[in-house]
Amino acid sequence: MQEITLEDFEKAELRVGTIIEVKDFPKKKQIANFFSECLITGLPGEASAVVLVSPNKKVPDGAKLF
Repeated sequence: MQEITLEDFEKAELRVGTIIEVKDFPKKKQIANFFSECLITGLPGEASAVVLVSPNKKVPDGAKLF
């Protein structure tokens, strides 16, 4: 994996939001002509299952992760 500089990292903003709908896209489907504005973070859990990262207390949508 290529490392980025601290300057590049500081350009990124991670903010919290509420997921209101999920659509399953087939692996072969190409999504183009728009920018993704959503990043869901997760960590490997037991048996390689993904554990989603989420706040443990209620915070407003749009709150910035420090």
